[in-house]
Amino acid sequence: MKTFFTSLLLIGNFCNALAQQPLDDFELTDKELLNSIRQFNQNQLSLSNARTMGLDPKYLLDTINRYTYVSESDSIPFELTKYYPNEYGHDTLIITYRWSEQLLEWKNYTKEERSIAPIGASEKNKYFTWNGQQMDWVCTWDLRIYRNEFAMHDSTISFSYTDTGILNYAYKILNIYSEDGNHVIRKQINFDIATSEWKNDNRTETYLNSEGNIDLEIRERWDDITNSFVLSEKLEYNWDSIGFDLIVLTLKWDNNLSSWVNSQKSSRVIIDENGSTERLQQRWDVNSESWEDSRIVFMLMNDIGRLTSFGSKMWFNNLNKWHPVFEANWEYDPSTGLSILFVNNNNWDSTSSKWMDVKIESYSYDSNSLLSRTHIYLKNVETNSLVLVEKAFRTYSQKDIITKIPGTAFMPVGTDTLCINSENTTYKTFWGDDIKSFQWRIIPEEAGTLKAVDSLVIIDWAVDYSGQVGLAVAGVNGFGIGAYSDTLDVFIMTPPSQPSSPVGPDLLNQFSGVVEYEVEIQEETDEYIWSVDPEEAGELTALNNVAEFQLTEDFEGLYLIAIQTNNRCGLSALSEPLSGIAEKITGLDDEIKVNTLNIYPNPTDGYFTINSEDFDHSSQIKIINVNGSLVWQSNKLKSIKNQGLNLNLYPGIYFVMLETVNGIASKKLLVQ
Repeated sequence: MKTFFTSLLLIGNFCNALAQQPLDDFELTDKELLNSIRQFNQNQLSLSNARTMGLDPKYLLDTINRYTYVSESDSIPFELTKYYPNEYGHDTLIITYRWSEQLLEWKNYTKEERSIAPIGASEKNKYFTWNGQQMDWVCTWDLRIYRNEFAMHDSTISFSYTDTGILNYAYKILNIYSEDGNHVIRKQINFDIATSEWKNDNRTETYLNSEGNIDLEIRERWDDITNSFVLSEKLEYNWDSIGFDLIVLTLKWDNNLSSWVNSQKSSRVIIDENGSTERLQQRWDVNSESWEDSRIVFMLMNDIGRLTSFGSKMWFNNLNKWHPVFEANWEYDPSTGLSILFVNNNNWDSTSSKWMDVKIESYSYDSNSLLSRTHIYLKNVETNSLVLVEKAFRTYSQKDIITKIPGTAFMPVGTDTLCINSENTTYKTFWGDDIKSFQWRIIPEEAGTLKAVDSLVIIDWAVDYSGQVGLAVAGVNGFGIGAYSDTLDVFIMTPPSQPSSPVGPDLLNQFSGVVEYEVEIQEETDEYIWSVDPEEAGELTALNNVAEFQLTEDFEGLYLIAIQTNNRCGLSALSEPLSGIAEKITGLDDEIKVNTLNIYPNPTDGYFTINSEDFDHSSQIKIINVNGSLVWQSNKLKSIKNQGLNLNLYPGIYFVMLETVNGIASKKLLVQ
């Protein structure tokens, strides 16, 4: 599996008022930020503005206005909170105001600044309180969460400050992931304010099973004496088939025994078909060497999977019974499934067997099933009556927000055929739903460099690159990269290569008629341009890679047939010519005598013999190269029945011509 490396993180300017702090601009260079890899589920996103009770996320919370009651029927403003969501529905700014009875106006109280994007993005959160004396916001907490490109949590950095802006506490948590993602190391480092140094605090190794559940956790603490991490605690998990951790066993490391010893055990059972559970927590008693009950935590669910009761109780040995600690209960509207009542119980009185502190919240919803009003009551246990202490009103706005990654992008549009070394070329795509930007890719990458501008991309083509290039584009938003478009195939052409030499007859006479010359078909060729030299040798008619030639009746001697090809990117080089000889035959006898000319050996190294029937008149031999130049000629001969020649000729093709008063005979000679 390919290893991905997470970039080093540069953190600076934690709070505007703290630029002088020595922690500004420190670097997270820990190698443990490397090698982070684990596939993520793109359905993990939960909107930070998810106060819409899980309904249509386009209804976003705008304000919560809280009032307190000074009497049974008289309320006054208490707190106003305003939410400012971004295009993904996340609250990037939350400001809370408190009502001033003295000034009869809202005054700044707290502020949260969040740079939160959906899956895979880092989070930066700052929390401020209003300093009335300075008349300015003072940062009290700066929290950064960094993730790698697979949305796995790489690191957390937290800084807390006093209300005057003095650093109070700081820590950072670093995570390392194995390549298969089933082994995670988490390390916490605390900042020592006295020495201004980061110091190790603890480390946890977590092993996951194939279902992604924890099998084992090994916890270590930093020991200043040995200057190393030492074993501290181990947690072993036992899961059932549907993902419930039935037993969690906690062991502590005993240095004296150099082994793990029992410490705590948590056992969970499913108590009904709705998925309600009860967890029994026990402590190991060293003296009796047995498990002793400690606490029970229960969760009761209704038949539609909603939580109806949650609480805990502790075991008191001196009373030999369970004592409730807290309990929370929910009631739901059976027609909508929405929660309408929440009861929070604290401070159990064993004598009366009653909850002494009871807080009740009732919920009302608008026509869109959005929580609109909350009333909070305190129950007077003595009189069994309810006292209204607070009410809150919520307002929403309807906005179109991005809730998923973009779909498949539109295929790029632009020219699909170019010439080598063309100037920069621009292509475009089209905006689609949920697209905030685009990511372009070119295959192969070495074909050129890309510069994206909105829905356009400019390609600076590589020098001398030619061939087929694929261009595709994908839409991008905070959720990730959508599917790439269909690929636009772009062909970068060169001028045609030099054609091969034409093939066809190289010895013609006035009786030859129309002959054909042919050349191999070439790719990326639009036109075949044929030529004959000299032009008066005959008429040449081009038919693509084939040409027809009609010799001029009275032409005698050497002629050259060549070809050049053309496309939109330019002309090829001229081919090597085919050299031909045109001879004139004046009678039938002459024509027969022409056929009696023989040359051997052929090919030759320079020595050869010419053989022909006797002529009854004078004859002459000429040797011509392929360019039509005379390289050797004989004197007048009366007979050349056998004429041996030893000539110093360069390797190549030559034409041996026998001239008589009745005509010309010729043969091709190859010198090696």
